Parts: sequence; C-alpha cells; structure tokens
Amino acid sequence: IVMCGIFGILFADGATMPQEHRLNQSATLISHRGPDGAGTYSAPGVGFVHTRLSLVDLQQRSNQPMWNADRSHCLVYNGEIYNYQLLRKELIARGIKFSTTSDTEVLLQLLIIDGIEQTLPRLQGMFAFAFYDLGKKQVVLARDRFGIKPMHLYRDSEKLIFASEIKAMKPWIKLRPNSFQMIRYLMNYGAPVRNSGFYENIDIVPAGSVITIDMGSAPKIEKFADVLNMVSRDRTEELNSMNKEQAVDHVDELMQHSVQQMLLADAPVGALCSGGVDSSLIMAIAARQHNNLAIFHADVVGPLSEYDAAADLAGHLKLDLLTVRTRDDDFIRLT
Repeated sequence: IVMCGIFGILFADGATMPQEHRLNQSATLISHRGPDGAGTYSAPGVGFVHTRLSLVDLQQRSNQPMWNADRSHCLVYNGEIYNYQLLRKELIARGIKFSTTSDTEVLLQLLIIDGIEQTLPRLQGMFAFAFYDLGKKQVVLARDRFGIKPMHLYRDSEKLIFASEIKAMKPWIKLRPNSFQMIRYLMNYGAPVRNSGFYENIDIVPAGSVITIDMGSAPKIEKFADVLNMVSRDRTEELNSMNKEQAVDHVDELMQHSVQQMLLADAPVGALCSGGVDSSLIMAIAARQHNNLAIFHADVVGPLSEYDAAADLAGHLKLDLLTVRTRDDDFIRLT
C-alpha cells in the first residue's frame, strides 16, 4: 500500500537554511502518499517534510515531523510497526510517558533510549525513516529488511537529499536520466541494476541498511539485516523434522498471526487483491478475521488481466471488489 511520504535535505555546511517554499513544493509532489496532513521543519543545515496517511491514532497529535517533549530528537517515518503495542508496554514499564497512541512515538522513544543498533532488530514491520539528533547534529536513515518502503538518496558536495519518491527532489536538483539504465530497461533486461535507478546520481537505499550522517561528514552506510543471514540452521532442522500435516498447520498458524497483526488500524482496513495465489490466500485469512474488509484490484487491461480470478475470489468471500483499470501508458502519465 501507499503510506506516507518523507523527504529531507541536509546541507554540508550546516548553515544553509532550506527555503520553506521549496519544502512545501516537495510536500505537494508527494501529497498523494499522505493526503491526511503535511508537516515541514527547517533549521540551519536541515529540512524535513512528511505527508501523512493516518492509520494508527488519527489525531493531529501524531502528525510528523514528530518531536520528543524537549525537542531534542525528531522523526519522519513511513511505515507500520506491527509489534508496536508490545514495545509500548515495555517502554511504559520503563517509565516512559506517551502523549499519543501511535507507533511513530514508540519508534521515536525506542531510538532515543536504546539507540539504532538495539532498536532495529526488534522492529516487526515495514519502514523507512529519518531520525534526527539535534544535539549531535546527526541524522540516521534506515530502511526495512526487505525494502518494502522506498527511500531514494542523492548526494553532491553541497547537500544530501532523501525521499520516498524522486519527484520530491525536483524543487532542489535537476533530474537527469541515466541513459545506461534506460537502455538496459528498454532492451528487456528488467528493472534497474541493484540500488541504482533511472536518474543520474540518485541511488536506492539498499534494503536492511542504515545510513549515518554527521553534519559536514561523508555518510556511513551499514547493513543491519540481510535476507541470507535470516536463515537459521536450527530453525531449518526443526521445519524439516515436521511431517506434511504438521508443516501445513504450522504455516497456517504463522499466516493467521501475521495477517492479524497487519489488520491493526484505527482507520478502515482495505487490501489489494491481485487475483494470484498469494494475495488470494491473504484475503481469505483477512476476511475471516475482519468484518467488511474492503478489497481492491488493479485490472491490467489486456492479456495479463487477472480480473476474473479476483472477481471469483470476491464472490467466494462475499465481499465487494473495487476495481481500477490500468493501462501501460498510465505509468508514463501518472509518474
């Protein structure tokens, strides 16, 4: 799903003031990601933008950029932490008082108290965020283990820019196509090569990465998670010891729990149904756990259409299917 938009600009001299009208332009360019509200922050050397799609704690108190009580730390965040309620209870037991019921504030407090290294392994969910320590003049960027939430990065000798979508960078830099990547794509080599996009000098922050930026210094990039390192030999042996019936029951248990966590929201819940096996299975589990689930389908008009399969599933689950018809030229027209 599309959920919130983030943008930030850091000037190497630590003194240049981001122009407010440019920050507002960046917010407008990604307003479709967060139609429920927009916020900006600017100070010498740094500027942040957030556009909000409200899912948890719909009140304005959870708008971003979000600051802690003494305004020493700030967070702009796109995503959802599914285990935030458990983490919140632990923080309350440690004496932390909350002014919202959002997962944003839980993430902010965890980063302040425990730091980035201890916090990231505990997060169950999808995220891309920037955490600003005003005292240290330090910004930390992070992207979830699988790269579900987008984050693009531009850097030159004067500034560093990050954004959920490249279009948010337009008020600040001239976008130049990457000819190699464009030709490669048009020759049917698929998506751009790893961590590089369709524009010159704009990179894709790798999944499972942390980038630490101290004002005036080169950014440091590290990996906090790698898919290959998530495989546990003990866990693999445990799964291999199961018979077919046990394996099916175990997968069902895991799926039920996972979907249940993802249905948590203070806003109406909807889900995208492609018509394929994976999304159909998720829809079936979600419909069992959630009354009046809204389901949506993007009908790719032509021979690749899966509308019939999606419609059959909706009929089977007795749910209304909202369909949007898409064509190849929509990609050019809408991006």
